[in-house]
Amino acid sequence: MNPVRAFHRSLPGYSPTPLVEARRTAGRLGVGHLWIKDEGRRFDLGAYKILGASWAARCGLNRLGEDASGVEMVAASEGNHGRAVARAARWLGSTARIYIPSTAAEWRIERTRAEQAAVALVDGDYDEAVRLAAAYAGQAGRLFVSDTALRGDEPSPRDVVDGYSTLFAEIDEQLAANGQGQPDMAVVQMGVGALAAAAVHHYSIPGRRARVVGVEPVGCDCIGRSVAAGRPIETAGPYDRRMAGLNCGRVSMTAWPVLRDGLGGCVPISPDRAVEAAAWLAEDGVLATPTGAAGLAGLIELRAELRGLESVLAIATEGDPGPGRR
Repeated sequence: MNPVRAFHRSLPGYSPTPLVEARRTAGRLGVGHLWIKDEGRRFDLGAYKILGASWAARCGLNRLGEDASGVEMVAASEGNHGRAVARAARWLGSTARIYIPSTAAEWRIERTRAEQAAVALVDGDYDEAVRLAAAYAGQAGRLFVSDTALRGDEPSPRDVVDGYSTLFAEIDEQLAANGQGQPDMAVVQMGVGALAAAAVHHYSIPGRRARVVGVEPVGCDCIGRSVAAGRPIETAGPYDRRMAGLNCGRVSMTAWPVLRDGLGGCVPISPDRAVEAAAWLAEDGVLATPTGAAGLAGLIELRAELRGLESVLAIATEGDPGPGRR
């Protein structure tokens, strides 16, 4: 068995998240089948991030060769990645310190604290949180578990991308169990680009080729602008709290060459479109935040190009935590 998948199966409470056939939304979009991977059911964390964070934490400890109890794991996050790193640290016997922009929703901050992590609030955006976390982590006994790379040679962001391979392996098995082949298109939301890079890796292998399309919020569409320019471009917002987790101004330099060469398109979306997409998902039984529904929002933008496609995949990356927390 793939070592990443074997590791995830060893974690407390692991089970594959559902792959939902969204028939009502498929009809609206004019496609044969629309499959939604519901990551709101991932462990009890409500998001896919634990797959990358836990594998990167395990690999980082292996490289350090130290007793986990003597290592403090450090991350920057707007919510889900930091909470996942904190949970992974608890599972592996470490502690965690998470840098979060002070503009993040209070419930996201509190959920990270609930994982017994020390939270450092940052007077700045996500990219400033990354900078401060990297500086703090650059001392003995600290492990930077980052899903973004500032240079491109950092090991942790590569491990995060590898960790997401479990999600796509589950999809392959679930499609096969439904008598389905590979999708014609896979649409994936992008912050720094780690999940999209994992999708490009997965669907570039002969026998499971699919067009991978990335989706970003307007104003934070650093990857789309970078692909158009042929070089990394930074964006500066405007940021919308409804798109927390995707409000990133710089592409990960680990993901960049993969996305530059492998994406089949980039779609900017408005927060209002993402809210609409979340409502559509709810009608098919998938509860997601606007961030979690951003992939479907991209499909709504692309609907004129979808007519006639037999099978399309989107990922609901974050479950809806309830009223007042969207």
